[in-house]
Amino acid sequence: MKAFVGVDVCKENLDIAVIVENKVCLSRQFSNSKKGIKSLIGAVKKNFKCEILFGCEATGIYDRLFLSLVNEAFYPVVRINPRFTKNELCAMNLKSSNDKVDAVLIAQRLTRGIDPLWEPKGKELDELEDLITRRSQLILMLQAERNHLERFNKGSFSFKSVMARIKDLEKEVSAITQAIKILVKENEKIRKMTTLARTVPGVGEIISASFVATVGNIRKYENAEQVVSFVGLCPQEKISGKSVRKSHLSRSGDSLFRKLLYMGAVSNIRRENVFHEYYRGLISRGKSAKTALVAIMRKMVRAMFAVLRDEIPFSTERYGKQKLSVNNA
Repeated sequence: MKAFVGVDVCKENLDIAVIVENKVCLSRQFSNSKKGIKSLIGAVKKNFKCEILFGCEATGIYDRLFLSLVNEAFYPVVRINPRFTKNELCAMNLKSSNDKVDAVLIAQRLTRGIDPLWEPKGKELDELEDLITRRSQLILMLQAERNHLERFNKGSFSFKSVMARIKDLEKEVSAITQAIKILVKENEKIRKMTTLARTVPGVGEIISASFVATVGNIRKYENAEQVVSFVGLCPQEKISGKSVRKSHLSRSGDSLFRKLLYMGAVSNIRRENVFHEYYRGLISRGKSAKTALVAIMRKMVRAMFAVLRDEIPFSTERYGKQKLSVNNA
């Protein structure tokens, strides 16, 4: 017998639903605090003398405390993509949703055993991920302010106001970029991984740091395709009878990392290297520029995985010409 504990995480509360032998046996609410989470774990442990599996949706910062405390209590826990819960809602033809319903849906998904167990990345990688996320947010704000300049007359008070904000944002971006470099430099393990990743063409300091922060422990992946799938770059097709829809990316991973990687792929097609040759080969075969760029992104992820796995810097002889066949797009 096994108890599946679905937890819907909100800013202030945690709603739980426990399924045992296909029946909802417990439904309660706890506060999203250290004391509340410990009470939750204690209540489940007291009521169910069997194997227990916890699970929750990925909710950014609000699920971190829950995941860490469950892990510290030596219970397995799963972190589920919120999109899957939404799909479950549609599949069951439920017209409305609330926290209790979501907790049940999460518990039901746990019973299928299709999601990998969550593993803590560590304090340094969590901090690195936060810095990269904040840097991306600042860059978006910076671009928005630069766009605002177009509607104001040069020299006007409004124009000067926007310029002042741009200068402030540029300073913040510079400061947080420096903070990323310092964190990487001071952590030997992260420094080693990012240094290896940067040997891949088109991968700079920020992309390498984002890759390391996103994928975590490289040893938990059996092959490069698992990493490609994890970051949301695997293609998906929909075929029904004679109807074949255009394939698209799964987009199930970190969107910020994909945006950074896209810029790295763009830089690769503008310079002479093995990725540029691969890109031209795809274009010559009739692939669109967008499709070819995504293929470059996948190859870059595979290359970064390979150099981290082997702990050997990228080289065309080792990872290039033999691996980048256009027949593997």
